[in-house]
Amino acid sequence: MNRCPYSGHSSSQNFAVRRFIPLSVFLALVSLATLTLANEPQVAPDRLVGMLVDVQGKPLAGARLLRQSLKGGAWDATCETDAQGRFELRMGAGDPFHAGSMESVQVETTSGMHFETNFVIAEKLTEVRLPTIVNPGLAAPSNIDTDELAGRVVDEQGTPLEGVAVQTWGESSHKAMTSKDGTFRIQRLERNRTVAVRFFKAGYSPEMFVHQPTGKPGLVVALGKRTFLTGVVRDAEGDIVSHARLKAIQSDKHADQGMVPGMSTHTVTNETGEFHMFLQPDAYDFQIIAGERGIERLSQQAIHAGANKLDFTLRPGIAFRAVVVDAHSGEPIPDVRIRSSDQKEPVGRSNADGLVIIPNLLPGHLEVEVQAPGYARWWSEQCTNELSRRHFEIENPRWQRNFNYLHFNVVAAMPTAKIELERAVRVRGTVIDPEGNPVEGATVAPALSGSGGSISGDTRLTVRTGPEGRFELFLPASNQAQYNLMAHDGSYGEQRTWANGVLPPVSTKPGAELNDVQLQLTRPGTIRGKVVDENGKPIPLCNIEAHATDGLENRMFVPTTTASEDGTFELKCVRATTQKVRARWRAGEWFDEATPVEVAVVAGETADVQLTAIPLAERPVRAKVLGQSGTYIEFKMPKELERQLKKK
Repeated sequence: MNRCPYSGHSSSQNFAVRRFIPLSVFLALVSLATLTLANEPQVAPDRLVGMLVDVQGKPLAGARLLRQSLKGGAWDATCETDAQGRFELRMGAGDPFHAGSMESVQVETTSGMHFETNFVIAEKLTEVRLPTIVNPGLAAPSNIDTDELAGRVVDEQGTPLEGVAVQTWGESSHKAMTSKDGTFRIQRLERNRTVAVRFFKAGYSPEMFVHQPTGKPGLVVALGKRTFLTGVVRDAEGDIVSHARLKAIQSDKHADQGMVPGMSTHTVTNETGEFHMFLQPDAYDFQIIAGERGIERLSQQAIHAGANKLDFTLRPGIAFRAVVVDAHSGEPIPDVRIRSSDQKEPVGRSNADGLVIIPNLLPGHLEVEVQAPGYARWWSEQCTNELSRRHFEIENPRWQRNFNYLHFNVVAAMPTAKIELERAVRVRGTVIDPEGNPVEGATVAPALSGSGGSISGDTRLTVRTGPEGRFELFLPASNQAQYNLMAHDGSYGEQRTWANGVLPPVSTKPGAELNDVQLQLTRPGTIRGKVVDENGKPIPLCNIEAHATDGLENRMFVPTTTASEDGTFELKCVRATTQKVRARWRAGEWFDEATPVEVAVVAGETADVQLTAIPLAERPVRAKVLGQSGTYIEFKMPKELERQLKKK
């Protein structure tokens, strides 16, 4: 880490004594001053000189800066601000700085808060303004648990803002609204981790931070009105367009827990075709839609801090055409709704011949959502994405997915696509407890038999039972594969009284019906233990999971817990069978999963285990990714990733 070499200067007496200085000396001083200004540090390919301030212009001393891409991926270019908030950020010639270009830094303040901010590099001293206020009298919540994110949101004058939406992303998303005093609190996050969080309120520029730590007190976020975009929308003839819908989409961000999709901000043009949109400094994709008046799309448009102006001229939209047919009979399917996933309108509906038309689309990538009651799979060989064509999983080559979005490339005069749909399997039944009583609020979920996996990779193909324990579930057919149903006592992330219950594997065909299915929850056992490192030292805050070795439980609904500060843990509601217990990760560190322990669980009894967790960064590992050819590529962990893991 390189500290900044700047120091303060005082010149308050200069004008008071000027008339006593001889002319020759004065001219020499003027020349020296001119030379000093000329030698003011300028941006160079390997150097960025700047000053870090809050929204009120107050310098932030002792803050650590880390250069990162606009998508959030960080490089090892760091420095620390001096007492005047000045810094000098140096970088190798392979990734140079340029005056006028947009850059992004991650900032950690002396109080432990993390902010990301984007800015345009000036030719000399660049001002980097953080969306916060340096004011010891501006208190923020201090009694924060390690799994909480809390703080206060104010305007640029420090006045609390009520009704600010605070949204997080991670293993699961959470949302809160600020109260009258501007405070918010989000609980049940991952302990001592960082989360991506966005602050939004109409009439203010939104702010998003990708690496905000949980469990830290003192977070103050200031929303302002300095950064905005104005302009006028006209059609191809030059006439103004009122009520045109504008969407500004930020680039995707790399967070610690995965990719955060591009956040969007919306507005509508007024009667004179003008718009005013508050934005966060960033690179945006703009989409403008005005029905039959036309459309437009502009990519990677930089919005810098302050006032920005950009006019749009619309062009005719493109119509997407597709024929929807039954995958097995080839017959056309009417009344199938298809729409663009990033546009609420228009929506196409197939006619009696299966033809569906979505007019006035933007050119380029189109992500299509299919809504077809009674059908559970859909694909098209004209899709640009391999997973949108008829696709089988590599790990389970008998299992066909094809129940996600379809991806097309929209171009002028594109041919009509063919979308094939496969009928769903309908399952109806009841969930009961070990004593035969119906269970309300239980979750029924399919599992890919033998693997312990979710057939969709998430919780979407699950249902909750009603007052009499009844459920109705629509699933893709297993076809060549096998799956089974399981019952979980509670919702996702909830454990109530009973352990999971499972059914034997079945094979199903499209359009099949399974009626009077009965799923029985089971009497639970308990697993207690401790997680330590290779030297026997306790490791706190690990995520502990138990996976049945028979592979009949959906991994989204297995018993989980978090180890305490001394490394001890207790897993409840465990099904009575052989279970594989493992420590997945702890706060800020991933663990090698080669150390699970198998234990036989008996209903009503407690089994004891000890886990040894090895940090992943301590050894080179091989990871597998899906290549373009559909084959696996193996590679060792990059040194850069190892360094980042060790830092955490």
